Amino acid sequence: MLLSNKDPLESVTVTFDFSALTTSVSNPSMLYSSVGRVGDPAPSAIQEQSPTVSGAKVLVQVFAGISGAAYSIKCTALAADGISYYTLVATLPVNSL
Repeated sequence: MLLSNKDPLESVTVTFDFSALTTSVSNPSMLYSSVGRVGDPAPSAIQEQSPTVSGAKVLVQVFAGISGAAYSIKCTALAADGISYYTLVATLPVNSL
């Protein structure tokens, strides 16, 4: 999923919607990496707060970032059955607006 551009000064909520896969999720884990031609040596630093769960959605607040960089955000969560894990990935481009 490709997200809209974010300015380095903005704080935004990224939502991962697992509702097509399960009725609810728990225990989300996040993995951040820098992708594209402008790198960030500490991509996980864009996470402002721990992720929260609302039913089948995981919400995570992100801020800052390096202008010109893009961040791959991988969210893995435990499904309602307590056995299955599902993963969704988003790409967040950061550019000074």
